[in-house]
Amino acid sequence: MCKKLTMFFICFIFIVFLGREGSVSEISFHEIPLDRLVIISDVIVMARKLPGFTKTKEIPIAENSKEYPPFTTITYNFMVIEELSRVEGIRNLNGKPINVCAANYAQELKLHKQYYLQGIGESPVYLKYPSTADFDKADTLILFLCRLDQKDFVFAVENAYEAVSRKSEILKLIKELK
Repeated sequence: MCKKLTMFFICFIFIVFLGREGSVSEISFHEIPLDRLVIISDVIVMARKLPGFTKTKEIPIAENSKEYPPFTTITYNFMVIEELSRVEGIRNLNGKPINVCAANYAQELKLHKQYYLQGIGESPVYLKYPSTADFDKADTLILFLCRLDQKDFVFAVENAYEAVSRKSEILKLIKELK
């Protein structure tokens, strides 16, 4: 499913090359509805934030890491309470901790490298879900994820989480669409 999202994302992105000056334009967002979010997600889980919920990681972008700033990303740590949906090939996540990276992790890393190593600035358009949940205040959320690798996930789009109070609505959509 994430391959479909990637193809959609690639087709949807408007890239503006700004020359060798390395200027970066603004990031734009295109909102998607809940039913589309359900369709593009590899995994949908209800999960609780773990102690030490966020972890900041710096990734060097070149061998000479002092010359170029590293790419900084945040990983979110959750404990899966209940798995609502998953595509074939992903292990059962019930009762297991998971690491979740930002939705556009791979694209942001690529843009960071292009900006600092090649002097190219781009203006991407990212997909975003208009969540009703307060990510900072809620301890338990429904997460819409795509697989990053064998053990880590990324949010399917920006704000790919929802309030637990909408669980029955989401389960109904899963039943209809997956």
